[in-house]
Amino acid sequence: MRTGRGQVGALLLAGGQGTRLGSDAPKGCYDIGLPSHKPLFQYHAEKVLGVRSLAASTLGMAISDVRLPLLVMTSDATDEPTRRFWAERDHFGLPEDQVFAGPVSTGLGRWTRYVLGGAPAGDQVYYM
Repeated sequence: MRTGRGQVGALLLAGGQGTRLGSDAPKGCYDIGLPSHKPLFQYHAEKVLGVRSLAASTLGMAISDVRLPLLVMTSDATDEPTRRFWAERDHFGLPEDQVFAGPVSTGLGRWTRYVLGGAPAGDQVYYM
């Protein structure tokens, strides 16, 4: 199982602004009306936490030893508020050193360790 050993990561495309939702924050910060009232970023973080827990159980290791990086790709407009939102909420329980956020416009440089191939065309598509 590659999950949990740092060989697999999760990618969250988070460049959208919430203007159509009536918010001036990034979409991921928005409460979309779930009964829990959790923002979208928390919903996704909890999914990653669940996979980390499953990997730890399957591999017979402590969850603190599981490496499952989350790459949060932002846009220039959403980068700073997204980073602040995650930090203010202690990365929703994910280890801070496994959450990487940054704008797509910076290129593949900071993602090289995780990205296997890419085609940064006008729509900024990346393959992992």
